[in-house]
Amino acid sequence: MINIDRRHFLTSLAATSACGAVAPASASTSAGVSHIDGKGGEFSDWWFMAREGYLRSTMPIVATRSAAVDFWSMPYSDIDHAGHLPPEIPTGVLWYDYFAGRNLEVCEALDQFRTEYRFKRSNAAHSVGVYTDGTDMLSSSLQRMIQDDRPRPGEPRTALIALDSLGPSPREPIWARILPAFAQCYDRIIGHIHCPRRGLREWKSYLDAVFPKDDGSSDFEQSIWSAALRCDVVIVTSAALVETDLGLSTHASTEMLTGELMRRFGHAALDRDVLRGVLGAGENRTRRKPRLYAFGSATLTSPHHDIRDLDLILERQRKFVSGAFGDLVPNELPLFIATAAGHHWTDFLAGTDSQLLTGSQLSLEVAAPAYRVRRDTADGAGVLDLITLWPFQFTEA
Repeated sequence: MINIDRRHFLTSLAATSACGAVAPASASTSAGVSHIDGKGGEFSDWWFMAREGYLRSTMPIVATRSAAVDFWSMPYSDIDHAGHLPPEIPTGVLWYDYFAGRNLEVCEALDQFRTEYRFKRSNAAHSVGVYTDGTDMLSSSLQRMIQDDRPRPGEPRTALIALDSLGPSPREPIWARILPAFAQCYDRIIGHIHCPRRGLREWKSYLDAVFPKDDGSSDFEQSIWSAALRCDVVIVTSAALVETDLGLSTHASTEMLTGELMRRFGHAALDRDVLRGVLGAGENRTRRKPRLYAFGSATLTSPHHDIRDLDLILERQRKFVSGAFGDLVPNELPLFIATAAGHHWTDFLAGTDSQLLTGSQLSLEVAAPAYRVRRDTADGAGVLDLITLWPFQFTEA
């Protein structure tokens, strides 16, 4: 029997279902900046990069206390992050060796990449580039990609990265090898993992059983956990955890519901106070790295919903995370962040005796973005979009 690893298996699906979530958008203007770094060679790693976003100086929507956050991924993922994240967050994609295999010259490969890759944001600044001197020195080209979009002096730069995303090449380095390049360009790294099983515990058991290693090592630890250990924070979603929010649509797909979660998180992460809370800045206790959060939501869509509905959702999530993801961190409270609220969130908290809500570590309200379509009633009553972040320690059951 021939063993195949997870990457070979998943990349074999790249031309079918895996492409569905990242189907190219309609053609847009060509990238304004192109560059080639390195001389390359017969055995060099070639990296193709594309980035799009609105320069902070010309951004059409100005977020209050806006933090500097960029998103990066490989081309294939279960979740179309770039299609859901707020426009304030620039998005980038990395392709490994794909276009080099069909072109003898670097310039030809770059031209083909520019022709085939489709940008999604209209009137945004676009840039593409190719780097041919290997993965270990990728940071120099990455730095060039982001240098024209500088944050304010003294403002940390944060990278949000889809750790479960993959590229089309079976030779592609894993994220654990790529992340050191990002660490040289960004002050903080937040990873996102969408778990295709109920939780991390079941996913680890599945990967280790289906893709066994000849040396007895864990496929989960090599392909997933090794990358997580290089992040400051990792947020983990799963379809089962998403479904604990009884206020979400019953007709939407998992991709749409998880995309809505990422939209809420992206909007909240642009708030400096929220980002500091997620990263654990200013805490006296020993900082964990990575800080692991099971990422869910709580949604109230009607004036008829009350605190008991919210308590039911949160209590179910608390028990689910403890069972399917890992042990809840002792003496560390969950983070609840309202990204849209009919009533002021602080007023809502003041009127409740819910132990889960009043005992949360961080209960902040982030102003709803101007471009968000309101779903509430005329007076805004009964509407709540809540992010729930449950700190946990990953341990096998």
